[in-house]
Amino acid sequence: MSANHEDAFFGLPEVWPRPAPPPGFDRIGEGVRIAGTVTLYRRGGDRRRGITLGDGVVLFDQVRLVVGDLALNHQADLVLGDRVWVNTGAYLSGEGGLLIEDGVLIGPGARILSAGHGIDGPPENIIDHALTYGAIRICRGAWIGAGASAVSYTHLRAHETSLHLVCRLLLE
Repeated sequence: MSANHEDAFFGLPEVWPRPAPPPGFDRIGEGVRIAGTVTLYRRGGDRRRGITLGDGVVLFDQVRLVVGDLALNHQADLVLGDRVWVNTGAYLSGEGGLLIEDGVLIGPGARILSAGHGIDGPPENIIDHALTYGAIRICRGAWIGAGASAVSYTHLRAHETSLHLVCRLLLE
């Protein structure tokens, strides 16, 4: 997206002033915009993993980013590449590992869940089952539409046809 288009786009959060990232973020790039209502859930610290935002990332109102406890879960990592826009009310879980490559658009209310609960065998109540984790990769240029969900072990990539750019789901 050109700088002129971005400047004319109303409702963008303010650019985060550098040099330090906001509390809870590990690294942020240049020109990152984070709405005041964005929330995080993370515990522990690990300089190699956590929450990373590339250049030109935009996080709109009510976005929730989750990595959980980095000390307990060695898969936890949430990385947004350059020019990733996450629209209002989206929920991004990096507990099982979440990589969103450059130029991805995530629609309002989208849910990307890299963790869940096991459902096989006892105990009877799901809440008592152990958590399960599986990495998610959303490739360059993909579009996750409003209200869409992606779950563990998902690989989404942009696929160009002669008329449209669409997302194709690849289970690996």
